[in-house]
Amino acid sequence: MKCPARGPGLAKTRQAPLFQPRMIRLVASSDGRWKQLFEKADIVSEGAARGSDGERTYFGSSDIVLLVCPETPELSMDGLARAMTVDPHVRLRALRTARREAQQRAGGPMGCLRAEITVSACARGVAVHVEVEARVFPERRVKPRTVAPESLAAGIEHQGGLPLDDS
Repeated sequence: MKCPARGPGLAKTRQAPLFQPRMIRLVASSDGRWKQLFEKADIVSEGAARGSDGERTYFGSSDIVLLVCPETPELSMDGLARAMTVDPHVRLRALRTARREAQQRAGGPMGCLRAEITVSACARGVAVHVEVEARVFPERRVKPRTVAPESLAAGIEHQGGLPLDDS
């Protein structure tokens, strides 16, 4: 009695080719154009620092609406948003914008920023949403010096540290 064959039989293999042709499409973006778009963008931010003075953490988000539309007929708004998702110029500018917005609300200098960026098409263009989390350090600035009234009067009499002549 003969057993039925399992799977294909033995076959000779060929040597793998050294090169295989592959076609890819690359695009380059203009950082100058992205700068213009981010300068004119509509930005809405919210967030606050939470915790005690020594261990405060800022949590917030920024929504950046870029007023942009596809410049070629073969590119849709969703395709533009997908391309923007992987563009390092867009991601860096969105991160810097969100950090600047968070810094204004944090009440002190911020440490390393952890962010999550999502890009999607919207009715007015493309929306870039940035979720932000960062440690907030205590204010490091020295309190402003108070100037005694006598030294103010002395400063008027002595401009640049030299006494004025009465003649």
